[in-house]
Amino acid sequence: MEQELRDEISRLKSELRTMDRELKKQVRAKTFIENNLNVRMNMFRALANENEKYRRFLNQMMKNSVDFLLLLDGALNVAYYSEVFLRNFQPEQVAGIEGKNIIDVYQLFTCGEVFEQLQNGIDEAINSSKTVRVDIVIGSGDSQRFYRVINTPILDEQVLCGFLIDWSDMTDIINAKNEAESASKSKSDFLATV
Repeated sequence: MEQELRDEISRLKSELRTMDRELKKQVRAKTFIENNLNVRMNMFRALANENEKYRRFLNQMMKNSVDFLLLLDGALNVAYYSEVFLRNFQPEQVAGIEGKNIIDVYQLFTCGEVFEQLQNGIDEAINSSKTVRVDIVIGSGDSQRFYRVINTPILDEQVLCGFLIDWSDMTDIINAKNEAESASKSKSDFLATV
């Protein structure tokens, strides 16, 4: 009986050592996982901080732009747009455009030839991987506006990852040019008759 107790104690000690080794392994694994989780959380926080800095910079750039700026993602959905864009079109036309495809957005306030020009400019820029300029006219009569639309694909190793569209209002420049040409022609006509 005494031998049986000794054997039982020996077996229990052996099980206890095995359990102790297993427990130490689990504690090391838990510590490794916790450390790894802490590293990942710190990396996530740093990335979130960098993303916030980038977002603030982009928002400031868009807010202070005199041109209409549209920044698209790789699927050509509106990611950001300048406030000037909103002010120059009726709010109901451009409300909630973030996340919408640019072609759908263009259909909200253009049609016919202007829409085709805008769509072709985007297609050409994507197909050529180069910046493409499109000159368009919106409106008629006294409300006619002239725009130069510059479509720039943003590539990462030849893969489209974004798209920048810059609408510059050229109306004042074109009107001033037309007035100068008209004045020059009038002057030439006057001098020709003298």
